[in-house]
Amino acid sequence: MNDKDRIRDFMIFRDFTPEDLESILQFASEIDYEAGDVILEKSISESRYDLFVVLKGFVKVEIDLIQSETPKKLSKKLAILKHGAVLGEIGMLRGIGRSARVLAYSDVTVLKIDQNKLIGHLEANHRLGYIFMRNLATILADRLLDINFRWRDAL
Repeated sequence: MNDKDRIRDFMIFRDFTPEDLESILQFASEIDYEAGDVILEKSISESRYDLFVVLKGFVKVEIDLIQSETPKKLSKKLAILKHGAVLGEIGMLRGIGRSARVLAYSDVTVLKIDQNKLIGHLEANHRLGYIFMRNLATILADRLLDINFRWRDAL
């Protein structure tokens, strides 16, 4: 990880000390994807639900639409996310299948954080666990507000 100061500014790592960030990065790995590659696929269940943070590039989040009149599978774009975005957070928190598909919209580098090691580390370090979960709650609250405004504007 070359640019630790930059990623400490990502919302998920906000208020982390350099030591806090190092403690998370020890069980994370960088993965590169080319435009069009599937990063996360909608699933019923998985054995693990790792967390992903977009380090560079753009990703597209989409869901399948149910069309009873045609067998053709259609999808709807929910969002285009950029560096700093968190992916897979609901699966990580709830241990349930992924609800959306995430594709590389451009060439993308993500940080994949091992779910089991992350949860164990946060449980063992309450201060860091609080900061991490507070940051994640802020991200989820911002997404909920965005959806609320989009629905309001569509009325």
